[in-house]
Amino acid sequence: MVRVAGISLKSRPWDKRANWRKAQRLLRRAAAQGAGLVCAPEGFLEGYIVQEKGLTRARYRSAGESVRRGEYIREMRRLCADLGIYLVAGFAERAGPRMHNSAALIGPGGEMVGVFRKVHDMGAEPLNTAGDGFPVFDTGLGRVGIMICFDRQLPESARLLALRGARLILNPSAGMWGETNDVMMRTRAYENGVWIIFSHPRDCLIISPRGEIVARASGPDEVVAANIDLDAAGGGGPGRHRRAEVYRDLCDPRLRFPALRPEMRQKDSK
Repeated sequence: MVRVAGISLKSRPWDKRANWRKAQRLLRRAAAQGAGLVCAPEGFLEGYIVQEKGLTRARYRSAGESVRRGEYIREMRRLCADLGIYLVAGFAERAGPRMHNSAALIGPGGEMVGVFRKVHDMGAEPLNTAGDGFPVFDTGLGRVGIMICFDRQLPESARLLALRGARLILNPSAGMWGETNDVMMRTRAYENGVWIIFSHPRDCLIISPRGEIVARASGPDEVVAANIDLDAAGGGGPGRHRRAEVYRDLCDPRLRFPALRPEMRQKDSK
């Protein structure tokens, strides 16, 4: 049994200093409640600015953080070591000439366990380079995976993490939340038999492998914590009955959803 937490941190766009100060307060509160792992929202550090109208590449890069040399990444590592916690932190990553929508997984000794880069963005983040995989990370708490925001809307994202052994999936987000999202996240947990923490500026959910919401925030700037049994995860849920040999077409990149008929496009635009 381990205690985990999510924070529903509402950031201020472009104000990394203020956002980090608020995050520190929430992270200390989570640690005081016994959490050994905490998940923060997507792009919380800079305030998820990538979709800001008129944003230039140079301006966006100025808000980015290098994983190796970023000032606030170093601050996060120091705080994790001080509190003895794992942290999943969403931020705009500057990696050479490229920018990524990333989440760093930092360990309780301040070590950088790994970085996940958002794979799916609906074409809405043209200044970011998409990630190309869903790694699973070994931690002292168990195997964990990460998916960011829209990644959760593609069932293959969570399924691949579960197939690779993740028993807990962390989902930093800044987009959709509410009833439809609740149903989606409960389904992802249930169909894969995993725990999920969904962390958003206005909401936070901790969901069991049975698809039950065991804890949630009631608004922004809250800490949500729960004791979870990772041994109860990893059974695969309904996914353990998969017949993978029947699904070969899912891996054929030539296949696409058929284009809408003109009359359907017209109806859909209304």
